[in-house]
Amino acid sequence: MPYTCIQTETRGRVALITLDRPEALNAINAELVRELAAALDGFERDDGIGAIVLTGSEKAFAAGADIKEMLAKEFADVVRHDFIEPWECLSRGRKPIVAAVSGYALGGWCEIAMMCDIMLAADIISRNGVELDIGPTRHGITRGGTIYFFDPSGNRNEVFCGGYQYYPDNPVLTWTDNELGKAIFYYDRKLNENFLGVTT
Repeated sequence: MPYTCIQTETRGRVALITLDRPEALNAINAELVRELAAALDGFERDDGIGAIVLTGSEKAFAAGADIKEMLAKEFADVVRHDFIEPWECLSRGRKPIVAAVSGYALGGWCEIAMMCDIMLAADIISRNGVELDIGPTRHGITRGGTIYFFDPSGNRNEVFCGGYQYYPDNPVLTWTDNELGKAIFYYDRKLNENFLGVTT
């Protein structure tokens, strides 16, 4: 199937899907999501593929939703046509999906990257010598692996680095205020003092 918004290739048992809307910094539009779903479905059914890598350009993984496409949509249109449902193609398959993130990952594409099984943004942080503040750690509330780091201007940022860990057989956890530390820093089970002294 020819694609206009993505490129696909295989390297051994690994499938590579590259977002390819450079004029819009890979912003999400309906056509891109349809193509992504079709490519993922095809690789899911291919017994020769064991894993899938999703990536963008060096400048931008993707710059969020395509505002030009969304501009004419009313709230009722979004709800009626289940605007978000096609994005769930990333969570339907059984093969692991790796998000290889470089550059911007904004808005909905940040969420899509977090839906993948593994996210390699942490590798970029390490390779460029970015100062880490906290992490890698895991949120008890969101179940996501996360790292807090400082950018060159001194602003603290947060990047999800391990995808969501979901255990459907486990009981629902209810966090109370006296468990706030464990809820935010699941592994350490206590509040990190740096977290209280710096605004993220």
